Amino acid sequence: MRLLEAGTGRPVVRADEVPSSPDYPFIIVHPIEGGATSGSPLMYPDADADFVYQTDAVGVRQDSAEWLADTVRRTILARHDHRFQVNVEQPQGYRIASREYWTGPGGPIAGESNTDGKTPVVVSWPERFLIRVVGA
Repeated sequence: MRLLEAGTGRPVVRADEVPSSPDYPFIIVHPIEGGATSGSPLMYPDADADFVYQTDAVGVRQDSAEWLADTVRRTILARHDHRFQVNVEQPQGYRIASREYWTGPGGPIAGESNTDGKTPVVVSWPERFLIRVVGA
C-alpha cells in the first residue's frame, strides 16, 4: 500500500477500511483469497507463492478513475533503471519473482446516480494483479 501511495500520490485504503467521506480519487486494495503455493515437494512445498490483489481506482468522474487506474498499473508493473527490477519492497526471506496484470483491461463501473445533488456520482475502475514470490 505504501508503494501505491508513493507512486500515485493518492490515498490508498484496504477494502474493509473505506472512509465514509474519502478524498477522491483514491485506491481500494482487495486481497483476493486463493492464490497458490509451490516448491520442492519434500522440503519446502510452500516456498513459493502467488498472491492476487484487486485495486479499484475510485473517482467522481470517469477520466479521474481511468487516470488513477493507469497510474496504479504503471506503479505496480514498472521497471526500475531500465532493468527488470521490481519497485515493490521485498518480503523478508523472499524475493518477488514476477508481477502480472492478471486480468484484461478493466473498465468503468458507474455508481448510483445521486438524487440530492450533493453526493458525488462515483466511478470505479477495477483491475487485478498477480505477484509471485519465491524463497530468497
